[in-house]
Amino acid sequence: MALTKVLRGGLSTGISDSSDATAITIDSSENVLVAKTATNYQTVGVEAKSTGQLWATADGNNPILAVRKSSDGKIQAFYKDTTEVGSIGYSSATNIAIGNASKGLGIGSGSIFPTNGSTAISDTGLDLGYSSSRFKDLYLSGGVRVGGTGSANLLDDYEEGTWTPSFTNVNSGATNGTYTKVGNLVICNFELQANGSNTNVNVTGVPFAILVGSGVRAGGVVTYHNRNTTETWTVIPVSSTAFNLYHGAASRTITASETVIGTFSFFTTS
Repeated sequence: MALTKVLRGGLSTGISDSSDATAITIDSSENVLVAKTATNYQTVGVEAKSTGQLWATADGNNPILAVRKSSDGKIQAFYKDTTEVGSIGYSSATNIAIGNASKGLGIGSGSIFPTNGSTAISDTGLDLGYSSSRFKDLYLSGGVRVGGTGSANLLDDYEEGTWTPSFTNVNSGATNGTYTKVGNLVICNFELQANGSNTNVNVTGVPFAILVGSGVRAGGVVTYHNRNTTETWTVIPVSSTAFNLYHGAASRTITASETVIGTFSFFTTS
């Protein structure tokens, strides 16, 4: 039976089954329908269903509006049986806060941060992911502060790539170079073959400018191979773009067909 509200003289006097317009429908399944006559979540209107569900459908507008007046706190609470398992609320400190009984997330004007599960902020109490349920990639336009909140804790650069080493004063043969940059520390690996001989030979092509002077140290060791001979040389930066290979206290003489393989590190300002 369709029940309609009857208006007389602008006053609501009750519900009658003889009105000329349907306002509320109670169907045979005991669903209460407002602004619709059949249950269908795609049709605009509200359904209070006999299963305990509420369906609200609006066209171009908010289907649900929840308002809390006067005080900060929960706007919506969620329960499993008699236990509250989560809530959505507001406070001036966190703006919108979503959480469970003890942990949650706050969404402020410029940040997302941990909360105590209600609407209060918390510190160092919430992990992002865990060992058997990890996120995939993290994309940042800024940096990560590790172990503290100061500028010294900011890691704002990490990259891996390739570079092309070459000799000065000697033609280069086969070349190969890779690097890893963490902050302003660069670690380079390379393999380089000489196609000529010379005493004073530098290696150039480093992927970033070497920071030298003012007590800054950079260098490493490389291994030189020539037929059955192997030596260990020291890498000494001679400029911001090149380093020299030393054996003992002297520059090492490069001869044809020698292959130099090594790893060295340096700090950079770029």
